Amino acid sequence: MNLPTQQVIRRAYEIYARQPNTPRSPGDVNDSGIVSFCAAAAIAAAGIEIFGNSAEREHFAMAIAESGSSDEIFTVFRRFGWDTQFCAATVAINDALENPERRKDILDFLSGPTHWRSSKQCR
Repeated sequence: MNLPTQQVIRRAYEIYARQPNTPRSPGDVNDSGIVSFCAAAAIAAAGIEIFGNSAEREHFAMAIAESGSSDEIFTVFRRFGWDTQFCAATVAINDALENPERRKDILDFLSGPTHWRSSKQCR
């Protein structure tokens, strides 16, 4: 199973922690035009930041905000060769949680899953 690297997960944690709200998948946009990501979208956005560029990240943010579909997230996971079953599980975990617990539980998830530390894919 090819998972996002620790660097990507650390950046996803930062993205998720700093956004104004914690939406269900794939994300949403507030009245000020700020896009907030679900957990899987935060991971995808972090990957784009690290392995892509700012224009790609902006396009990704607008695409998920406009479409309301998680398809774009899966596309990014496939692009980087990351396990899409992990993506689906992350979407499911995010969407099963209710606010206000979602922020805390997702931040715990992004900071503590044992597979982030033990996987040979994560460096």
